[in-house]
Amino acid sequence: METGGLAGLKKKARQQHRTIVFIDESGLSTRPTRVRTWAPRGQTPVLHETFNWKSLSIISALALWRFYFQIHPGSIKSPQVVEFLRHLQRHVPVTPRIEIRDLAEFAPE
Repeated sequence: METGGLAGLKKKARQQHRTIVFIDESGLSTRPTRVRTWAPRGQTPVLHETFNWKSLSIISALALWRFYFQIHPGSIKSPQVVEFLRHLQRHVPVTPRIEIRDLAEFAPE
């Protein structure tokens, strides 16, 4: 967000006694990365990997002094977003929230 827009949003949220919550999701993979390694001189290093790649996705929310997250196998779809928002409603104070999400669209179920 641009600095001026966020400053105005913070001021308005304070006046209205609201909590600003930043929400985003990200994917993780156990796929190995290419890295340098070492071995005794004259011996080729051998890296063992099962190549049974698994992926996880994390959806998280950040509010003032609070961090909430959920981990899901595979990718995040609409039902996981709805579940996370319901979870968030139970843990963030009852005051109205201003939720800021990234612009990525969540994949349908």
